[in-house]
Amino acid sequence: MRQSEPDRDSRPKPVRQRLAWLPIPVFLVAIVVLWAVGTEAPRESVELGIALNVVFSVMVSLVVAFLIGRTFLVRGQPGMLLLGCGIVIFYSSVNHTCILRNESRY
Repeated sequence: MRQSEPDRDSRPKPVRQRLAWLPIPVFLVAIVVLWAVGTEAPRESVELGIALNVVFSVMVSLVVAFLIGRTFLVRGQPGMLLLGCGIVIFYSSVNHTCILRNESRY
């Protein structure tokens, strides 16, 4: 090996690899906190359900809209633009339906 070539181990790792271990301590802390709180009976958190549904629906909608928008810019097909708009409208209606359905429980 030449001295001018860096070793494979001396290269900085990408951010993905450095943060790959992060969910493990986060989940361990969450488990300890929930254990310390000591809730006896399982229960459904309506607010948490709404929040997670909105967050993950928005993420899916944005990823799909980004991919379809990029395909529209590359190919120039107007049908792709319409499909992207339809997906954004569909996921926003799913979020509104989820919020309205869960608020009717109060």
